[in-house]
Parts: sequence; structure tokens; C-alpha cells
Amino acid sequence: MRRTLYQSPHFRIEVRPDDIVVLTRSAEPFGSAEEIDSTCMPVQLTLNHVGRRGKRLLVDTRAAVGNNNPAFEVAFAAHRQRMVQGFAKVAIVVQTAIGKLQNQRLVGEPSLAQDRSAPGEMRVFMNIEDALAYLGAEPPKPAEPPSRSGTSSADLPKSSGPRPVRSSLGSPQSEPGPRADDAEPLFRSRRK
Repeated sequence: MRRTLYQSPHFRIEVRPDDIVVLTRSAEPFGSAEEIDSTCMPVQLTLNHVGRRGKRLLVDTRAAVGNNNPAFEVAFAAHRQRMVQGFAKVAIVVQTAIGKLQNQRLVGEPSLAQDRSAPGEMRVFMNIEDALAYLGAEPPKPAEPPSRSGTSSADLPKSSGPRPVRSSLGSPQSEPGPRADDAEPLFRSRRK
């Protein structure tokens, strides 16, 4: 279960059970440079509180509305750089190919690439599963299917699996299910 550490109209910060920090950007647009500053400062403080050294960060921007206005980019650049600083690995998830290209361009900015506190490794993805795999996330545990009788699948007898059969060539093959001679006829003839 994820622990939510911070929530605002623009951002949510959570920590997954496998200790990956998740920063999610909402679709709420910024109205001004001042709003960017006032909204991003609590995010920075929360990330500082969580601790960055040795941690992995997933930045999910799929819901964010793109804005390549130069004034917006300048206002957000310092915050973007600080958000990823100090993390061992960062995966950024975007919705579109254009978003991926833009983020790859921003990730490769000289100011970020030369900063000693920049993340150890950072990549941009269009698929959250790929991003989580890159970060070394623990795979989700399969849910136990609900039982109608109140018993779990662990209480059920184990199947012996598919039975080997011989093909017309004489080599063993596995058969995926019951054999035809095991099946009950669907219709019985009336002849006696």
C-alpha cells in the first residue's frame, strides 16, 4: 500500500512499499510563474524530508498538459532540476512521443548534466511498467481469487497437470485439458 506524503492540486508524493518515491503531476495547469514557485516549494521540502540519497524516484507526468511556452520553461526549469537532484535513479513517465522527446531534451540540458547533485541515472518512458522495471520495483503480488465456498485456492487439491499423449509421429506431447474419451456426452441417443 502506498503512503501519501503530500497532496496539492498540482502534485502528489507517495512512497511505495518497495521504497520508490512517486511524484505525480496532475492535469491542473499553472496560472503564473508565482504559482509555480509557491506550488513547487512544498514539493521540494517533502522530497528533502523523504531523503534522496540512494532512493529511486518515479515522476509520472502523464496527466500533465504540455506547455512549451519559453517563459513557463524558464520558470519551471530550476524546480524541475531540484526535484530530481540527489536520487540514485529517476524514471520519468510521459503520455506522448512529443512529451518523451521534450523531456529527453530537458534531461540532457547542460545545467542538469553537469550538476554534481543530479540523479545518478535518469531515463524517460512512455510506459509505467517499463519505468518501474528500470527502477527495480518489486513485481505486484498476484491477488488471491475470491472463493465462493470460503476456501482459498491453497485448500483445493492440486492438479497433476497435463497428461502426456503420443502424437501420430510417436513423440510425447502434453495435452492441455481433458481427453475426448474422458468427456461426458452432451446428448445421449435414444437408440437402445
